[in-house]
Amino acid sequence: MPGALELGGFVALHMTRVVKRMVVLGASAVALGAGLLGTAVVASAPASASTACKVSCSVTATPNTGIPVGKASFVTVAGTGFAAKSPGAVIECNTTPGQPTVTVSNFKTLPSLVLPVGCSAPGNNVVSTDASGAFTYALAPATGTVGPPIGGNDSSGKPAATDAVNYPCPPYPGQSSCAVSFVDKAGETASTNIAFNPTTTPPTTTTTTPASTTTQACNAVAQTASAVNGTTGTTGTVTVTPGTCLVGNEPVTVTATGLVPNSIGSILECNTDGSSGAYGGTAGATVASIAAGSLVVNKFVGKPPATGSVTIAASGGNATLSYSAVNVVTSSATATFTGLALVSGQGTWTVAANAAVNQGQPTITYLGNAIPVSCTAVKIFTTTASGGIAPSDQAFTVVEGVTGPPTTGLDSSGNQAAADAQNYPCPPTTAQIAAGDGCVIAVGDIAGDKVPVPITFNTGAPPEPTTTTTAATTASSSANQSGTTSAGSSTSPGGGTLAFTGSGPRLWWVALVGIMLVVLGGILLVMADLPRRLVRLAANKARTRGRD
Repeated sequence: MPGALELGGFVALHMTRVVKRMVVLGASAVALGAGLLGTAVVASAPASASTACKVSCSVTATPNTGIPVGKASFVTVAGTGFAAKSPGAVIECNTTPGQPTVTVSNFKTLPSLVLPVGCSAPGNNVVSTDASGAFTYALAPATGTVGPPIGGNDSSGKPAATDAVNYPCPPYPGQSSCAVSFVDKAGETASTNIAFNPTTTPPTTTTTTPASTTTQACNAVAQTASAVNGTTGTTGTVTVTPGTCLVGNEPVTVTATGLVPNSIGSILECNTDGSSGAYGGTAGATVASIAAGSLVVNKFVGKPPATGSVTIAASGGNATLSYSAVNVVTSSATATFTGLALVSGQGTWTVAANAAVNQGQPTITYLGNAIPVSCTAVKIFTTTASGGIAPSDQAFTVVEGVTGPPTTGLDSSGNQAAADAQNYPCPPTTAQIAAGDGCVIAVGDIAGDKVPVPITFNTGAPPEPTTTTTAATTASSSANQSGTTSAGSSTSPGGGTLAFTGSGPRLWWVALVGIMLVVLGGILLVMADLPRRLVRLAANKARTRGRD
């Protein structure tokens, strides 16, 4: 029947067009929805191996406002909702958009992170979550130049240490806020803004070198020092340029030769008052036997005064032994004390290998090393194949005034390290200078190199600019000061979120629209299947009737 055949063909053709349009619309809706959803997911996901919180995580800072500028203070950083028993780090950042970034990928407990140069190093404040995914950490917020997180060149092609000076805490006028963030090994992150007290001024310099000893007219020159590696017998030489006439926040260049090749190294600035090191005698020896014989100290740092006492960590506590100048022999890496007398503690206490030894300035343990509380945060690098320092790692920013501590917590005296660090500034106090103490930029590595280079300051010149306190009032007052922020609260280069933060509220709308479009497209594709079946049925009937 030609009429039925023609009608069937017409229906089939018409239904085919309908199906095609529905398929196109459905596929387009799915594609558009998936695109929007993908955009939301990519934008909200932390970059560089970081992931959003598995459930919900948050960070609080107490206090989060009125933080003193130029004075030692602590902020209690607490987090909840993170992965259980996961190592991580608390990071302080200037969150201003548009600043250069660096990639931190050699910190063994964290994923690779892309951080603004205005952030502190992840290795400075390490903490692990407990079994419930929570943590509490006492952070001493840095003021002035906070970064960079790692040495070398940043995304702008310039030394990160140079660009980091432009993004301090409190921020410069017109910049964003400062924030503290936590990132764990699982890549989960959260942050919260902090604001500083604009009326707080740095401590007075009445205890530092009198201005009459140096003048503002100062001819800066490089300083060089060498030291023998007690382990390898090789000699390392380090040069700091400039090493004299220094002022706070001034960038210097640190170069070296003769270090052990391909070794993890560190650069830091310290006040040399007192001394510290690790017990180098027979493990298990009693305090009484050490007093009757000698106290050998390895990894020796600093300069012991002519007469005084030294403490050593023993099985029952810190034992104190007195000594006199004629009984002290020091070298670049070792000191030997003889003629000792027990002042406090028990002679029956035993001393373990590498126990902490301290004279004068307290120390604090960082990555297994006892470091004087006056030292700045440790800048970590890797020596070159020729035993030098790569150009990308040579930049170091000098700190004037209170320089330490290198990390937070209790020091060897049982006090907060930040409190004791105020007694050991750079330049040193008048009494410390009279005792022969000074300040150094020290370079060391895990292979046994330890080279302190003496530096001097021009106290008649003002520090290099870091921040304007008055302007910081405006920047701080405009910050989010709620004290709690989930992942994604801080801004970063380009106006987006920090590379380790999560989604913002607008992204949820994008994601929602994407989901709706995907669902709509799916419905259209399902509906398209019914007309397709009708088309096949109509076509088959038309062919059957045509044969009849």
